[in-house]
Amino acid sequence: MIPIPTTELVTQTDAGTTVISYHQGVCKAATLNKTGYSVWQLMDGKRTIREITTLIVAPLALHSAVDAESVHKDVEAFIAALEEGGFVRLAARENQEGQNSEQ
Repeated sequence: MIPIPTTELVTQTDAGTTVISYHQGVCKAATLNKTGYSVWQLMDGKRTIREITTLIVAPLALHSAVDAESVHKDVEAFIAALEEGGFVRLAARENQEGQNSEQ
């Protein structure tokens, strides 16, 4: 699945570590930590959740052992919470034959 941020968002950073995204359509706000913001920046409407996870894990693995599957589950849960709040929607990626593929 591909997470796509909704277009009615206003994003503000505070000291480079906290991001508040305010969803104007439903009057909700989300506060993101540094890792959450990294995931947020990678949601470009093209990358799947698995691809986002891979990009998050790569720099972490340089410094310590990382359980990529555990990180993937955390990223999935984070994106699911954003979807539930109306901050993102999930779309299926179409494969080369034009059929939906859940990656």
